Amino acid sequence: MSYLRAVMVDAKTLENRDNVLNRINTRASDIFPEIQMMMAIATGETTALSISVYEDEEAASRAVTQRDADKDETGWELEVAFEGLLAAYYKKDPVIADEN
Repeated sequence: MSYLRAVMVDAKTLENRDNVLNRINTRASDIFPEIQMMMAIATGETTALSISVYEDEEAASRAVTQRDADKDETGWELEVAFEGLLAAYYKKDPVIADEN
């Protein structure tokens, strides 16, 4: 069953926060090879919240080691993390206009 982790980080500066978000946007699959989905938002001037989905708890646990190994020297700190089995999921297919 899919496993979810929600993480809040404080990057200490706006520039560092943007760097963290950029790394997620451009390198998430490199940093976390087993990740199935990851999304993030800026929650404040220096903070961000990410939500990650993995195949199972074991893959999510390996991701913690991968995250720590990849942590850059910008000084971001983990503020809080929540994790557990994915309890609900909904995805609406995007509306695509007819090209005719």
